[in-house]
Amino acid sequence: MANKETLVINYLLAKHSEVSIDQIMTDCGVSKRSVYNYLSNIKENHDFQLQNTKNGIRLIYKTGNKLIPKVPETYEERRDYIYRKGLILQRSLSINDLLNYFHISESTFHSEIIKIRNEIRQHHVRLKEKAGTLEFSGNPRDLKKLTQHIIYRESETNHSLLTVTKLSEIFPNLDVKRIKGIIQEEFNKSNYFMDEYSIVNFLLHVLIALNQDLNGQEEQDIEDVIFVKPTVINICQRIENIYHIQFSSSAKNQFSLLLSTRGNHRPATSESGITLKNTNTAEIAEKIFETLYSNFNFDMNVSELKYSFVLHLDSLLTRLKSGVSLNNPLLSIIKQSSPITYDLAVCASNVITKETKYQPTESEIAYLALHLGTRIEEIKAARTKLNAIIVSPEYFTYGSRLSKIIGLYNDDLYVSDVFASFDEILSLEDIDLIICTVMSSSPITGCYILRISSFLTSEDRKQISETIEKIKHQNTYNRNIKSIKSLFKKDLFYTKISFERRDDAIHFMSNKLYQHGYVSEDYESAILYRENVASTDFNMIAIPHPAEYNAHQTVISVATLSKQLHWNKSNVSIIMMIAVSSKDFNLFDDVFSSLVEIAQSNETMRKLSEANDYDDFIERLCNVLQR
Repeated sequence: MANKETLVINYLLAKHSEVSIDQIMTDCGVSKRSVYNYLSNIKENHDFQLQNTKNGIRLIYKTGNKLIPKVPETYEERRDYIYRKGLILQRSLSINDLLNYFHISESTFHSEIIKIRNEIRQHHVRLKEKAGTLEFSGNPRDLKKLTQHIIYRESETNHSLLTVTKLSEIFPNLDVKRIKGIIQEEFNKSNYFMDEYSIVNFLLHVLIALNQDLNGQEEQDIEDVIFVKPTVINICQRIENIYHIQFSSSAKNQFSLLLSTRGNHRPATSESGITLKNTNTAEIAEKIFETLYSNFNFDMNVSELKYSFVLHLDSLLTRLKSGVSLNNPLLSIIKQSSPITYDLAVCASNVITKETKYQPTESEIAYLALHLGTRIEEIKAARTKLNAIIVSPEYFTYGSRLSKIIGLYNDDLYVSDVFASFDEILSLEDIDLIICTVMSSSPITGCYILRISSFLTSEDRKQISETIEKIKHQNTYNRNIKSIKSLFKKDLFYTKISFERRDDAIHFMSNKLYQHGYVSEDYESAILYRENVASTDFNMIAIPHPAEYNAHQTVISVATLSKQLHWNKSNVSIIMMIAVSSKDFNLFDDVFSSLVEIAQSNETMRKLSEANDYDDFIERLCNVLQR
């Protein structure tokens, strides 16, 4: 079955009312002719019942509403399928089953397996073939690191579900931007601040509840109402007036709990202070967190998102005991666009089943996936963005202006909090930038401070952009300097030395690394093999290193040459031989990128090659990196 046809089928199965042909075309991105062709095929399929009324099309699966699996069609899709089933779910994979499922030839299959093996080699993981099966093997730590790499790559590749644009595509019948605006306005009126990810997460819960109401599947009031905040009442009333529905007390209660655990100026409370309906919720949540960390190195405990997860889990446990299950309109989208995140949720679901004997439905598992996906986005933001706070007593008064900072610089800044004064700040740990409209009465050290006006003028925006670039450059420089001081060793620095041949230089420097205990005896042969496959000379510098990162310790050996040495395609004046330990892969990636970048300048290479000794070389290198 073609992927587009599968998409249309899953789209219709997720709907609980008739959908027009034009709506199918818009939401699924297919032509009218294609829609009619797919519907014609569906009519001939005995598994489906196709209802065609004046209001549109409705599709029902005769044996229950379930999804049709999307068969991987590209190498990347087949590779990720093998990763999910074999690595993340830790299963042995039958080669015959894979061939039958993928519908590809044996030669194509084996060539793709070779590509996968080449990809995972840098993570020190192997894909072994034994008795007609494939199985991932390696050190548990390396397997966990590869799993984490795959999780974040999926998030980068498929983008987050938690964006206003994506949610508008998922809920085409709702004015998502307008609803978000209502939420933001009411937050500002009540002096609540949430970072962007938390606001969109809050928005998502509102959209799901609203969509269920509009489809006649509103959540039952199965839990006691703990409290409903006035801000939530105002938000719900405005949305109810637009869509002529009534949010359940359970939904309002959930919104209030989310606001309490993610909004700033929240009441002083702790996890133990949250009222939970089920006595075993906290214990099960902790076991889920332990399992996710143990299996995937995925840490929920360090995030305040764990509070909303615990609250959702408590509601889920109540529903399971009551025999009630929520429908999830995001199910097909999550399973098809973020299958790895869904697999993490399946792992969490398995813990719930083990502890309670209840089995969450696929829709409930998809809700768990949304919480875990939010945490993935939070981690990604922390890795790639500058951490900032805003200090402004006028923030909520002029919120429509100052709040634009979050939207304008969303790719560069993660605004974690807003304060009315510097006195409210308890800690500046891990903060890169303070954007303020007032200055502190006492000196602030350890981060950049930028004062702007309350109106976010064009000059303010210019200053913010310039400051962001300055901090990024400084952070990169600081990381590089820290790396240089830890990786370059004085006893591995050789100045004004000469070699007749490339292999002579490799033998000399490899042997020194081995004698100092940094590498194993086969390091030299690994270097030579790599050089013969792909040369590592860049302009006037050679940076030899093996394809596999299995050194005992990550270090860089340096030789400045008294006369240029012909390497493979260049005449080099400097050799930097790198030994890399598997645990330092990210560190190596940063350093290697910086070295290749400075290698583009002959003038820079000439100055480095003229260094008199180790200290002179390090000083010159630091000066180059600072530019």
